Amino acid sequence: MSAQTKRHARYWRLTAILLLFPAFPSVAWPQTNGLHKLFSDYYEFRLREDPGTATFVGRNDYNDRWDDPSPVGAGARDQKR
Repeated sequence: MSAQTKRHARYWRLTAILLLFPAFPSVAWPQTNGLHKLFSDYYEFRLREDPGTATFVGRNDYNDRWDDPSPVGAGARDQKR
């Protein structure tokens, strides 16, 4: 076999491996899905706990949780503590 033929055979094998690689599911996918869920849950927790950040990033779901900076609101917070 000539050097050029060996090189072509090597490239065809590499191409076949690269094309077949996505056909087989990865074992790490369930772990990755769990990690993505953890990140998503943490992000929602952060938005829920800090409505200013939620509004800044365009989420209006937590606008009802804003603090009241008025003197009346400060008095109400002091009484809760």
